[in-house]
Amino acid sequence: MKIEYYDDEFPYIIINDLFGEKELELVWEELNFLCYKHKSAINPNDHNSLNIRDSGLVERWECFLNYIYTSPERFSNIPKAYNDTFVNHGKDLLRVIKEHGHWMFQETKYYDISTLLNYYEGGDFYSPHIDMGHTTMLHWLYKEPKSFNGGELVFPKYKKMIPLESNKSIIFPACIAHAVIPVEMEEEDLNKKMGRWCISNFISTNKKSDEVERKVSENNKRVETVSNRTTEETRLYNSNWAKKHVNNNELVSNEIKKVVWIP
Repeated sequence: MKIEYYDDEFPYIIINDLFGEKELELVWEELNFLCYKHKSAINPNDHNSLNIRDSGLVERWECFLNYIYTSPERFSNIPKAYNDTFVNHGKDLLRVIKEHGHWMFQETKYYDISTLLNYYEGGDFYSPHIDMGHTTMLHWLYKEPKSFNGGELVFPKYKKMIPLESNKSIIFPACIAHAVIPVEMEEEDLNKKMGRWCISNFISTNKKSDEVERKVSENNKRVETVSNRTTEETRLYNSNWAKKHVNNNELVSNEIKKVVWIP
């Protein structure tokens, strides 16, 4: 595990090689078991998630651990893998966050973590949005050899793209808008679980309130409506953009504005 702290355009943390071999084996066992369309699980009472999906902001497979398990800490391999990883390194996740020099991380008390599994392939994407909670931790995984292009994380306001690597994680303030470039795969690789996995951990300072949920939902609707493109037009444009720029380290400002629907 290699932890890097950044305080450039905004504070964030990069963790490379987060899981060891034993933890990766545990996690892949569960991901392979869950990755079927009929197992996609969104809490029907989570109106923000339902609104985002209905708006066309996102296309992917997803599953909340606390919706499919009565107690994820007991029955899921994934929380165990995180716990074992940090314990083996003499740390815990919240301590890693607080060791960042920025006040937003240092002066915060954390109470709750909600885990969402999501899987992208064949044109799947996520347009600009903000997350629930105070801090977001995204952890990317994919099978080797890599069988897709795209899938990078983009922060549109800062014209910043984070290179995608398996077993790499980023931690950042949940209030910062971010997006996922479409994942493109050859047809022969579809439906083989060879795409982009992301384990999203939403870290809260308190329990979700109706007011916070309403504001996040309204913001995501606003981001979606600034574009006149239809969902299909946007998917097509994003796909072409990803093919053109996914291997290019330089981001073109105007192109970034288009791909993330910023007017």
